[in-house]
Amino acid sequence: MRIKNTLLGLVAGLSICTCGAQSGAFYEVFASDEYANPRDFSGIAFIARGEKVLFNHSNNPLKERENAAFNRETPFIIGSLSKQITAVLVLREVDEGLLKLDQSISAYLPELKQEWASVVTLRHLLNHTSGIVSLTQPLETVPGEVFAYSNLGYNLLGQIVSVASAESYASLAMQLFQLCGMENSVAVAENQRSPVLLADGFNETDVGTFERVTSQFPDSSIPSGGLISTAEDLSKWNRCLHKGRILSPAMHEEMVKKASVRKHRWGDLGYGFAVQLSNGLDPTEWSHSGYVRGYISTMSYYPDSETSLIVMENISWYPTDMNRVFYYHDRLREELRATWEK
Repeated sequence: MRIKNTLLGLVAGLSICTCGAQSGAFYEVFASDEYANPRDFSGIAFIARGEKVLFNHSNNPLKERENAAFNRETPFIIGSLSKQITAVLVLREVDEGLLKLDQSISAYLPELKQEWASVVTLRHLLNHTSGIVSLTQPLETVPGEVFAYSNLGYNLLGQIVSVASAESYASLAMQLFQLCGMENSVAVAENQRSPVLLADGFNETDVGTFERVTSQFPDSSIPSGGLISTAEDLSKWNRCLHKGRILSPAMHEEMVKKASVRKHRWGDLGYGFAVQLSNGLDPTEWSHSGYVRGYISTMSYYPDSETSLIVMENISWYPTDMNRVFYYHDRLREELRATWEK
């Protein structure tokens, strides 16, 4: 069963801007014949150059079961985009001398009695080369050698940064949001509930079948995937992070330096610290995506033009075909990149 996606909803979600042919191309991504696309769009798509909004589109096909339409200030769970905030929290503590990138994690979490805790470093966790499979299993690969995406690694980083600073992860993230002017972003404190205005999440259990996500995101997994933000706030985040406001130049360079290679539907991408790196593409692109139960997201930043592309949806689409899951995210990215190639 297909969710009905009306032209009226599309037009209502499109902001008028002065970007001319660009906005027309972006609009076409969402305004195509609904049967030509593999699924509907349910969320917010946002492009900004610096503080100037170039494109702002929203659609909420499940709105009959929700209270409000989406806009660029609607909070979504951002999934693995959370890892970028966690990485910055770690690097800020490195800047302060409280953490060391090449120190073993056992130095900060002595309660970890596994043998690998003395050889896995913060750097390995940050670039997903730790080899950790679980807390109860031996390493799968030699630390530093093989990229293997790990939510557990980033949850451990959340614990480490809390130990180093003697503050809760939620408190540290909220302070960072405040520094960046991200007024609608939230790190839920332990035993507290998500904001009332959070977009309701839905999970596609089979193609065309949806269930509302009612369970609270686990506190222990918030550093890897449970932070809450908005399209506008993530645009502010990109400017704050990449314009030198929250990290030293040395730490920012570490963050966007290729440390490993990630196999991706876009091709082989370099990977730094919670940042995917375009390989040989012009213009330079720093990106990440997220997929958790009820929500998916994509964020790309183009430093040459200070352009942010942000797409967030409140449906975790059936995951057997990631090209379908991220269809609109990838199409909009393609159209944006095409504007620089003409």
